Amino acid sequence: RRFEAYFNAVADGKTREELKALRAELKLDREVTNMRTAVTGARDGAERVRDIVEDLRRLSADGQGEMTAFDLATTTKVAMSWVMRGAKREVEVITEGPEQLRAYGRPGHIQQVVMNLFQNAIDAVEGTPAPQIRVTLGEEDGMAWVRVSDNGPGVPEAIAASVFDPFFTTKDVGKGTGLGLSISHKIAEEHGGSLTLCEAAAGACFRLDLPLEGAP
Repeated sequence: RRFEAYFNAVADGKTREELKALRAELKLDREVTNMRTAVTGARDGAERVRDIVEDLRRLSADGQGEMTAFDLATTTKVAMSWVMRGAKREVEVITEGPEQLRAYGRPGHIQQVVMNLFQNAIDAVEGTPAPQIRVTLGEEDGMAWVRVSDNGPGVPEAIAASVFDPFFTTKDVGKGTGLGLSISHKIAEEHGGSLTLCEAAAGACFRLDLPLEGAP
């Protein structure tokens, strides 16, 4: 409306001095800056939506079909990248382990599990002054594994045995369904692996184990 008022004044033949005064009165210089910011934000948002849609397509395509050999390290990176796009604050993420780690299973399903573990870690450090998440990959006894740990408040011993129960959640009302860990645990078992709560000196730690490439 402010720009319309200014353009109408131009069309009405207002003098240069009148237009300058009107421009100052309507604060058009500030509005131009706001428009630039809005356009930049819209463009960045569109690019982010594009990236999310691409990841959704990949997730949907990979989440079906037969078991196959895949790179657990790459799948973990994609899962982390997707979750970090929606993070509300800066979190230090430390990754450790090999650049490639061949595992056996359904990549899309495993990506969902890692996304859930990483999102839970993001939520856990929401109130932590210096939030940090450590993601470690490795292999042991014929299994590939990925461990996600955080420096949040951790899981009290009294509820540790219930974290994989359906509908159990420690999140505030409306912030969790209590199904993420339960479904992830089931997916791990269906792959011949496991999802466990690790012992941690501080914070929470979850470990996903999967058969190495070539497992029957």
